[in-house]
Amino acid sequence: AGRATDRWRLVGRADLSGSEIRLKKPRLLEGRFDATLTTVYAKGRINKEWRTTFLAGFQQEFYDSDSSFGHYGTDLRAISLGNDHDIEFSDTLHFLCGVFAHRSDFSNSIGTAADRDRYGAHAALEWEPLPDWQTYAALRFEHYDAYGDETTWRVGSSYQLNNAATIV
Repeated sequence: AGRATDRWRLVGRADLSGSEIRLKKPRLLEGRFDATLTTVYAKGRINKEWRTTFLAGFQQEFYDSDSSFGHYGTDLRAISLGNDHDIEFSDTLHFLCGVFAHRSDFSNSIGTAADRDRYGAHAALEWEPLPDWQTYAALRFEHYDAYGDETTWRVGSSYQLNNAATIV
């Protein structure tokens, strides 16, 4: 068995904290936009057959404008988390699954305020019965604060005729 550092690797991180863009239009709009975007993405291996990824993200945007029509401003904050797994039962059979969650908080100076949550889970099975033939089945559940629950599914198959063409 390897150490934890042998199994986990931080793939990337972007942090644009405090970036500022000034927007100017003659007489109609003079505004300010501040944005922060941070993402952490890690890939890991539980064991030889089981790979996993983790994603965490934070987004923040503030916009303020003074114009001949008055003051207008918006604030947005959002956070996302996700975890996906790929389990290899054999060379021809994979199980994929994962979960995610997203929360956003939006408000503006004219009275609109909305806190929204979205979360879900998914699972899929990929099977290759012959070297050039792949089949798959997937199921996904999502909950949206805005309009409720949704469950979707997908079943498919593809066969590669030669190295240059695939029928789906």
